[in-house]
Amino acid sequence: MISFSRRNKIANKSALEKSSALKPVRYDRRFVFFLLLASLVLILSHSVLENRFEPAVGVVIEKDIYVPKEFVYTDEYNARLKWEEEFKKIPEPFRYSDAGFSASADKLLRYFSNNAEDSQFADLIITNPAKRTHAQKQVKELIDKARKTGLLEKTYSEDVKVRIIDRTGIERIVSSSELMQPGNWEQYFTDLDQDESARISGLLDKFLSPTLKYDESRAIKEFDRIKADNLPEKITFHTEEPIILAGQELSERHVEILKQLEQYLEKRNFLMLAALLGFVMLTVVFGVLYMKKFLPFIYDNVRDVAAIAFAFGSIVFICYIVQIVAVKVEIGSLKFTNAVLPVAALALTLSLIINVRISIVFSVLASILISIILASRSALMAAFIFGSLTGVLNGVSVRRRSELFMSGVWIAIVEAIVICLVGILHGEPFDALRADLISVIVSGLLCASIAQVLLLPLEMISHRVSNFTLLELSDLNHPLLQQLLRKAPGTFQHSQHLALLAQSAAKAIGANSLLARIGAYFHDIGKMDKPEYFTENQSSNENPHDKLKPSLSAAVIRNHVLDGVGLAEAARVPSAVIDFIWQHHGTGLISVFYRRALELSGEDENVNRLDYQYPGPKPQTPETGILMLADSVEAAMRSINSPSANKIERMVKKIIADVFESGQLDECELTLKDLTMIADDFTRTLCAMYHTRRVVYPEANEILEAEKKKQE
Repeated sequence: MISFSRRNKIANKSALEKSSALKPVRYDRRFVFFLLLASLVLILSHSVLENRFEPAVGVVIEKDIYVPKEFVYTDEYNARLKWEEEFKKIPEPFRYSDAGFSASADKLLRYFSNNAEDSQFADLIITNPAKRTHAQKQVKELIDKARKTGLLEKTYSEDVKVRIIDRTGIERIVSSSELMQPGNWEQYFTDLDQDESARISGLLDKFLSPTLKYDESRAIKEFDRIKADNLPEKITFHTEEPIILAGQELSERHVEILKQLEQYLEKRNFLMLAALLGFVMLTVVFGVLYMKKFLPFIYDNVRDVAAIAFAFGSIVFICYIVQIVAVKVEIGSLKFTNAVLPVAALALTLSLIINVRISIVFSVLASILISIILASRSALMAAFIFGSLTGVLNGVSVRRRSELFMSGVWIAIVEAIVICLVGILHGEPFDALRADLISVIVSGLLCASIAQVLLLPLEMISHRVSNFTLLELSDLNHPLLQQLLRKAPGTFQHSQHLALLAQSAAKAIGANSLLARIGAYFHDIGKMDKPEYFTENQSSNENPHDKLKPSLSAAVIRNHVLDGVGLAEAARVPSAVIDFIWQHHGTGLISVFYRRALELSGEDENVNRLDYQYPGPKPQTPETGILMLADSVEAAMRSINSPSANKIERMVKKIIADVFESGQLDECELTLKDLTMIADDFTRTLCAMYHTRRVVYPEANEILEAEKKKQE
């Protein structure tokens, strides 16, 4: 068993740890921001940096290939066909040059002389002198003809026009049949057998240099001129436009389109990645600056920041996955569009678990980011933003699962209306909008489902509770509440009164009224360990504190906080509700026993004020601040004799002023305007609870006495 002094040390240490937990290290918050930034870039980079293509002519495509990003295709394939067609219409150029022709001709003729012993011609045997003489004569004639008419560098299979350019640059067009061509010599040796004719023709091709050489430089210039006069057509491929459908065979043109697309994507990948990083940084920075300036109590809580980052990153990732899956799903002839992306789920989720203003800002930022990076349609940005705002409006009032489903329905309706209106303004036909309308219906259902799934991890990260969890805790049959009812009925009744006060006041200032009510239910469960030490449970005039030292009495009173926290943690009550147990007394002074200790202490005896303070911390949220005020007001209410509206109002204002001046509300974001509204609401509720305006009815004996007097 822990002694009272030991438990006091534990309480002070717990209070310190609790306070430090509420002031996160700056490094932790920066790490969360960096992790969010890195996650968003990693997820979205898969959308802007496309996979490489490996096209090959003749390959049959198994699935449709769409253009991932709009790009301009230079149609060089058809242009090349036109260039070649135009180039074929121009006679090929040949430039006259007889350099080397005479030497090669003389060398060949030596064989046919009577003294020919050149080993190069040893394989050519014409034993018949007459044939040799005739062959020699024919070779000379062919050489002379080639020198005169010209010997082409190439052979044509059919008669075509060619251009001859002489030494002076003058061109003339002749028929190829009028010129000598290599490989056509055998027609001149009909009197020789086939083998001898082939041997002589081979030697002519081998040794005779052409006099008409193909002018490649002139041909290149002419081809360049044709290209300049017939520029390739520029064709714009829009995002999601098909290049080739499944089952088709890749043609040369398809391959060229895919290669150009890959080159285009590779060139813009660096810029795309830089732009993506910049856009994501801008989104995160704006969200962080908004929190820091307008919602510092959320910015300073690293758990809330981590929960927001987790929700934001999760929705972006889910949208990315949905986009990939939706492309492959068809309903009849309709395909899902990017309108199916469940962006509004972020607004619905954050409004359920964190804060309305946070949900508005971050859902708008997510709508802009996702519509630009993933959806690539400005019309969807409007739909996502209005859908998100609808999610916020519905999320703050959701209490049941069925209401969450209806929130998804309303999101779908609003997004469908926005898409139709934008489509009408842009002149889009209704048939083109049908796929979007079907997509937003699915999107609305996805939003409700995703919000439901994300609530549990967000509750664990943020230590907050959703309305669904609070409703489960509102059941008075909860084991802890039933134990409290049996062991400390006075405390149970006190908690019910506080629940009415706190819920009404929280609703008046726009705080979470359901959380305030549940916090009131559980805030004093620690009293059931020693219920007789608390006045609301004392049925007789005997007070056990009369037999204890002030320090021990103070320890019993303050330890109901620690006992309550232990019971709540053992029962797995959410941290957001346990905060009410920690904070409902703040670091306030147990003044009755502190004053008694001062009175009983001697001159040499020191009274440690910390031993007479609650462990704290001070209230950190508007709801815990309201409960502290309600607890103080309800306790003071018991000391009022013959309560009236004026007495109650004065008492309420005095109690709230005292608590405010003590500094216990410094950390809970309650404004002076809030305190005024809380005081007015407390007054109205207490007047209703204690029936201060009811008519005082006479007792039965008083009526009898009045009747007797009347008869007399």
